[in-house]
Amino acid sequence: MITLQHSLCYLLAKNGNMNEFKKGIAYCLLPDGIRAFIGARPYSHFEENPNQTDVSWYKFPINLKELTKEQALNQEKHLADIELKSCLGEMSQVDKFVETNHHLPRDYHEGVLVHLIQDYIFDEWIRKTIDCSNKYEPNASFVFQNQTYDSNGIRGIIADLEQYGFYLLAYICFTNYGIVANQEWFDKNVKSTLEKIYPKELVESTYKYMKIPDSINDMITKGDWSGLKFPKYNAEYGELYKRIITYTSNTNSFFNDVYNKRKKK
Repeated sequence: MITLQHSLCYLLAKNGNMNEFKKGIAYCLLPDGIRAFIGARPYSHFEENPNQTDVSWYKFPINLKELTKEQALNQEKHLADIELKSCLGEMSQVDKFVETNHHLPRDYHEGVLVHLIQDYIFDEWIRKTIDCSNKYEPNASFVFQNQTYDSNGIRGIIADLEQYGFYLLAYICFTNYGIVANQEWFDKNVKSTLEKIYPKELVESTYKYMKIPDSINDMITKGDWSGLKFPKYNAEYGELYKRIITYTSNTNSFFNDVYNKRKKK
């Protein structure tokens, strides 16, 4: 899930309350943002290795405003042994974050936890939508809508799904709360919030990935929703986002209803 999606899912989980949104959005985006300082995604996303024998983890620093790359790298962390590799990341083990990050203040802890839950549910959906059964093969292949793609091709498909999903989220935010979630809105409400909490370098490295494509930005600005042409995916995304919002509004229910049941299988 791209940071644009994370942001609007977080906004919807806060029922459009901008004060609550601004309290936590910088922390919600941090697992993606801090990769500019620490590199590998498995650290900040607590990914389990393919053999399910180890989990990567990272102890998030409390003082973000003064954080340097050297300090970020020196935080306690662990990278799980990964023998099998794929172009797709592994599932986040959300309980490992909880286990290793008791020290975080409430808003900070909640923001990161919400991010990981959003990714967990989105990654599940991607694996149901796309046949990824051959992802560890030397010549990995993926099947989407009865067509086969290589690693580069499927990354393009996922990127398209993410951008379309963001556009649909913007529509939901507009119809529910009258919020025009275009680039100007992100500059005013997300970038400005990051600037208060992150060091400059981290703001720039995080926000450069939050550029809305011009065509989508223009449609959002004009209130043009004619791009929502795929009823099947609108319905599927609608259920996906309902699921995400439900479990990020009540994180305890995520563990009770989703995560612990899956872990027992």
